[in-house]
Amino acid sequence: MGWLRSGEVMLNPFGDDDDDFEMNVLIDRNLQVSFQIADGLLPGQEIDLKKDAFWDMSVPPELPHTGAFNLEGSTTNVQNVSEKIEDRAPNSCPIVSRISSPPPS
Repeated sequence: MGWLRSGEVMLNPFGDDDDDFEMNVLIDRNLQVSFQIADGLLPGQEIDLKKDAFWDMSVPPELPHTGAFNLEGSTTNVQNVSEKIEDRAPNSCPIVSRISSPPPS
């Protein structure tokens, strides 16, 4: 469950606000460019294929970032807890009072 949550946050780090960028669009664009680079190779420049652990796997018919799969950011369910913050006097912090007060003469 931890890996799933980590992946969700990496794909959608800030939630679904209007100001956020779409990570899926960036991933899809990078995938398109990589395929175009591979397809643009001249004859004789092809890369030899080697079987690996994923050789027999196929692409799933539906990708998980479609409208049916709604991602939510890690801060979606955070509730705002209003705590009373006491106002401090400007010189109550010793460092600020040393900086703001004139040196002794």
